[in-house]
Amino acid sequence: KRKHGAHGGHRFCDKFFLSERTLVALGDTVAQFWSQLADLGLLPDLRHLPPEKKDAARAQANKHADNPLLLKSVLAAGLAPNILLVSPGKHVPKLSQQKQTVQIHNSSFNHRVTKFETNYLVYNEKLKMSGKIFVMDCTPVTGLDIFLFGSEPQILHAQHRVLIDGWIDLHISPRLAVLFKALRRQLTESMARKIESSDAAISPTSQSQAQEDLVASLVSLIKRGAAAAEYAEEAASSGGANKGANANANAAGRPKGVVVAAVAGRGGRAAGRGVGGQIGRVRVR
Repeated sequence: KRKHGAHGGHRFCDKFFLSERTLVALGDTVAQFWSQLADLGLLPDLRHLPPEKKDAARAQANKHADNPLLLKSVLAAGLAPNILLVSPGKHVPKLSQQKQTVQIHNSSFNHRVTKFETNYLVYNEKLKMSGKIFVMDCTPVTGLDIFLFGSEPQILHAQHRVLIDGWIDLHISPRLAVLFKALRRQLTESMARKIESSDAAISPTSQSQAQEDLVASLVSLIKRGAAAAEYAEEAASSGGANKGANANANAAGRPKGVVVAAVAGRGGRAAGRGVGGQIGRVRVR
């Protein structure tokens, strides 16, 4: 519509059977969310930018919009703890939340799905009808998504397990669990610092660069669709600084940078798997 005017917008909607009124409402919602994030300092403020700079800012903010793995991670972060466990069924997968059995409503796009590629779904809301519990909107997410963006994980070192919300049971090596939990902490602290400094007009610093590196490493990890199956010892011995940081990661859970390097495959050797790989029994597809 910005390129071809109102008539161009009408023709586009007619061609693809879209509701122009619905698209306008969605655009207004996006603009509202953008404004709120801009007020927090997480996105640039578009209100005082010329049109060409607005388009550039939008393109930069949406550079990962075409990656479904990353979008599912965002949904996991926003919808947790609304999580369902997927188990094999006779005709369709069985869904449950703790001891409660859940079904997908027949109006849902996923109603006739016979097999999900992951062991977990996130949903928006549950409804009770005719004595049964249904979910309307649901999306498959990975164990990695839940670990990184769900509720605070409890690491059971001796059992090689991670417990989330008291019922989501992930089987994962303790070493990798510590690295992921430290990565969660780094991301939370980075976001808090960015929000706290949103009112300060400061030039890029080593701290802001570290925040960008953290986010870039996290995005790279999620976009690959899999994580390192085991963190190799060589990563710790590849340099004195990394070795010390790795010791801190295991002892105190507060690494200085090696966590990001190890998980994202930088600065150390890690045994990785492609899309559809596993962390222990945790499928990360």
